[in-house]
Amino acid sequence: MPTNLIQQAREALTARMAQVIAEATGQEADPSQFKIEQPPEPAMGHLAFACFTLAKTLRKAPPAIAADLAPRFGEHKLFSKVEALGPYVNFFLQPQLLAKEVLSQCHSGNLGRGSMGEGKRILLEYSSPNTNKPLHLGHGRNNLLGITLSRLLEEQGFEVIKANLINDRGIHICKSMLAYQKWGEGVTPESTGKKGDKLVGDFYVLYDKKFKEDPDLEDEARRMLKDWEEGKPETMALWDLMNQWVYAGFKETYSRMGVSFDQFYYESQTYQGGRELILKALEEGIARPRTTGLFPLIWKRKSWGKRSSCEATAPACT
Repeated sequence: MPTNLIQQAREALTARMAQVIAEATGQEADPSQFKIEQPPEPAMGHLAFACFTLAKTLRKAPPAIAADLAPRFGEHKLFSKVEALGPYVNFFLQPQLLAKEVLSQCHSGNLGRGSMGEGKRILLEYSSPNTNKPLHLGHGRNNLLGITLSRLLEEQGFEVIKANLINDRGIHICKSMLAYQKWGEGVTPESTGKKGDKLVGDFYVLYDKKFKEDPDLEDEARRMLKDWEEGKPETMALWDLMNQWVYAGFKETYSRMGVSFDQFYYESQTYQGGRELILKALEEGIARPRTTGLFPLIWKRKSWGKRSSCEATAPACT
């Protein structure tokens, strides 16, 4: 909401309400005690004058005070409507003035700028794709929301760290790897003319098709995941190769969307620390396994002590 117009409205509202209250009570009002808020819903107006602080002086319930003060306010060039709603007197700005103020700030380049974030830092994490397929529509929405929020926060003076947590390990990654290993015949993004993420995604789709014909593929994919966790050279080499194809495809998509990041994190570099924390929690009795439900552990909150953390430094996805 335009700052200049709102400030003018607050000042005009305060001055006029002081007059209205003085006329209604015969006593001089104290503007420092006024509470002017922004309503929670647009339909309630742009500003609201709370009547709670007047209840003791006027010896009336706040809703009754609001109902008495609203019609006394009268016409004002800044407001198109003034009405009582419960214990508040709500004020609606003139649409023409609001539009003029917004357009003026748009042309000046100052719209959305402020200082509320000066000296503050915010970590904003978005996109967070899997490396077994290209970015989909949901990622597109996520990317646009993320970059939009980051720019809005930066305009308010925040230091924004744009982070991308990439899910580059797991059974779903191994499924595309297994399909490529079995039926890829050595194709590459260069030999097919396809973006790397699209090519890898094709093999993920192929795995699903082949799995319907041969359910035993699931066991092979899990063995490949175990080989990855054990660091088998052949599996690691294939994983790294296909991930690099995907990263190149992601980079192209991000560039086309105007999306950027300051820091990349990779699950392959953080999962082990998380696994060790879980095993330690089980050993110390802080958590215990469960056999039903979505989460495999039950945490004993009363046993929680000092928080543990793991931190990994990952290379940029470039």
